[in-house]
Amino acid sequence: MRADTLLEIFKEEKWKRSHYTYNTIPQANKEPAKDSVNNAKMFLKHIKNLIEN
Repeated sequence: MRADTLLEIFKEEKWKRSHYTYNTIPQANKEPAKDSVNNAKMFLKHIKNLIEN
């Protein structure tokens, strides 16, 4: 995965964190939270791969 793709995932998650933390009711956070967990897993998998190789 390209670095710019990983950076875009990071930027999107940063925006979601501030938006959903401060602008949305907690019940509406469930689906974006699931997406964030999946993005974090993918992001970490690729970073780990870069570090190890």
